[in-house]
Amino acid sequence: MKMFEFTNYIPKLVDPSIALDGSTKEHCKNVMIYAERLGRSLGYLDIEKLKYAAYFHDIGKLNIPEEILSKPSKLTEEEYEIIKKHPQIGYEYLNGIGVEEIQDTALYHHERMDGEGYPMGFYGDQIPVEARIVAIADVYDALTSDRPYREAMCHEDAIRLMKNDKGAFDQKYLVCFINTFEYDMIE
Repeated sequence: MKMFEFTNYIPKLVDPSIALDGSTKEHCKNVMIYAERLGRSLGYLDIEKLKYAAYFHDIGKLNIPEEILSKPSKLTEEEYEIIKKHPQIGYEYLNGIGVEEIQDTALYHHERMDGEGYPMGFYGDQIPVEARIVAIADVYDALTSDRPYREAMCHEDAIRLMKNDKGAFDQKYLVCFINTFEYDMIE
């Protein structure tokens, strides 16, 4: 969908985004920025679609209890299972308001290239390009931001951790993400 068409959906999306807590909203903005940079570096053509998909990737967290989202300690198995529902919730929400163009990113952004992700267990090329891009941006921002349960990692430690998790990310996209950051740091 082209930008001028997509802007018709913004009023439907704005109200729920206001409900996001400050740290989730900041995370979504950061993911949008990182995804846009990676998308441009990869030559992805529909940057506006990617930006909206990235910004609303966690919209399903609106239905997750705040006490779970802001818990300062490790989640229980039951709490983690609840968190794992947010991609499906986000998909259904976006589908329900007629924003099919970005719903797959909400659904698949926790899939892994090795098939060990959730909710579908998709792997490799089964995972849409936008979701692969957003997954990298999402994890990078999560690692480099303070969370209720831990302090932020530095850039180098986050990149090292992501590189070592070989099955998680599209390696071509991850290398491009790393190179984009290194180029930006030089300038």
